[in-house]
Amino acid sequence: MFDRFGFEWTLLRLRPSSSPGTEFVTAARMAGMDLTVVDIKEDQLRAIYREPLVLIRPDQVIAWRGDGDGDAVQIIETVLGHIPAKR
Repeated sequence: MFDRFGFEWTLLRLRPSSSPGTEFVTAARMAGMDLTVVDIKEDQLRAIYREPLVLIRPDQVIAWRGDGDGDAVQIIETVLGHIPAKR
């Protein structure tokens, strides 16, 4: 499966129809993050990752996983090490 990951960041979508993760794609683009989106349909992998969205770092370590609820911009800023602006 690792050969399907990008050379930079990868967003795994384990239930593509129900959790598209488009807000993460938009947030990544705004932050200048090179993001590859990979749709996974294998039930076995869903059991391993346990969440419908998984953000993988370039070194293939999980940076974040969740169901897509939350502020995608803040999550992207955090995994990139940016200090979020006060809102």
